[in-house]
Amino acid sequence: QLTLLQTERKELTQQTAAEETAREASKPKLEALREESAKLRSRLASLIELSQSFEGYADGHRYLLQQKAKGEARLERLKGSLAELLEVPARYERAIEALLGDALQGLVMQRAEDVQEAIRLLTERGQGRATFLLHPEAISYQLSAISSQRGTQTARLSEILPSSGASVEGLALDLIRCAEGDRPLVEALLADGIIVRELPDALALSASLPSPFAIATLTGELVTSRGIIAGGPGGGPGILSRRREIARLQGRVRELHDSLQAVEASWEASCRRSAHFAESLELLNQRLHELEIERLKAEATCSHTSGERRRLLQQIEVLTYEARSHEEDLRVLAEEIRTI
Repeated sequence: QLTLLQTERKELTQQTAAEETAREASKPKLEALREESAKLRSRLASLIELSQSFEGYADGHRYLLQQKAKGEARLERLKGSLAELLEVPARYERAIEALLGDALQGLVMQRAEDVQEAIRLLTERGQGRATFLLHPEAISYQLSAISSQRGTQTARLSEILPSSGASVEGLALDLIRCAEGDRPLVEALLADGIIVRELPDALALSASLPSPFAIATLTGELVTSRGIIAGGPGGGPGILSRRREIARLQGRVRELHDSLQAVEASWEASCRRSAHFAESLELLNQRLHELEIERLKAEATCSHTSGERRRLLQQIEVLTYEARSHEEDLRVLAEEIRTI
């Protein structure tokens, strides 16, 4: 039994060491996930704070959006900024910003009366100017005309663009997404918008297009049928890129959260297994200690028994010798008696 327990202790010791080695091997991954998660959460919190404070907007726009967020009753019908209604792929953000210009920050209102009230609010509190966009519901009488114009313009551009020789990305309206209810408003603003790769493409295309048109490049240059050409460095990350980055970070944080939970669960399970091994090893060591004491006692008893046996054997030898001596004496006496 002692040998079996010693073998079991050896196996438990090996299992404990293997578990600790595996856990230590996973520690760098756990720490890396925690560090990345903390960094991304910090970055996300900063971007959300900037978004909630409407950084990047002009003063009047920022003030009205902030007041709307605080529950200002006079801005009840303010839907938000146009930027908040659009979903723009990263590739086309600079181009869409160039095509929309100030309208990107435009505040979408339900009615013209609401716009007047918002302007009065800005004037009363000295908070600057703002650009407003009437929601399609407020200009429903124009929707059919806008839709017809959009169809005509699209058909006309679709015929010209393939043969232009320029590197055309596509019509701006085909490269972005928005809610169906907001589509008429976006169409009214981008009906003549085209996105190309570079400025030479825009200039070449502008020579073959009938008015009206607005051509934007992927880096944000702008060429219009009015003879306006805008370009140059600067601008930095805009409102659209911040919204996209927030969405990307939120997705990545969720992924990291799931990964971190899985790794932490594995770590905790490993700790529990190690604790179980340690407990089993402690009980086993206690049993081995008890058996060792029993063995020592048995050896002591055996040693005492062996000494007693030797003593008895010696006594037997002595008695045997004495018995033989007495037998010899008796034999001699018997001989003497017969002689008498």
